[in-house]
Amino acid sequence: MAPPGANGCDLCWEPCYECIRQFPRMTPRLQAVANTHGQIAYRKGSVIGWLLGKIMPENTVKSDDRVLDFVRPDIEGEPAVCQLDCREHSNCFRLLNHNCNPPARLMQRKVSGRYVAVVTAGKDIYDGTEITISYGANH
Repeated sequence: MAPPGANGCDLCWEPCYECIRQFPRMTPRLQAVANTHGQIAYRKGSVIGWLLGKIMPENTVKSDDRVLDFVRPDIEGEPAVCQLDCREHSNCFRLLNHNCNPPARLMQRKVSGRYVAVVTAGKDIYDGTEITISYGANH
């Protein structure tokens, strides 16, 4: 280890930063945070947040996990009416990872006369739990 005040990598103190190229890439995750460790952060049914993105015509982007086919639950058959593109302009909820048994759900809800993509707790979510959603049956 390098002496205090030495220049170099914060992980290994070597000047070449080679360790960062070898360091395993980590997928960003969203984690529930409560006031106290072990406490419930979100109760079942509560709104955790809203997914934001650029609205695009339906079928603009084919097969991308960061593009949501936005369906209207009030129309018979729940057709996709547009896409919500979260690839470049979005918020932290674009980081939601897939889980076959997720603690949260992504739903379309009508709020003040407009439909929005809402992240809700599908069950009680405790402090420290990764907040995940299901991307659908094809994942």
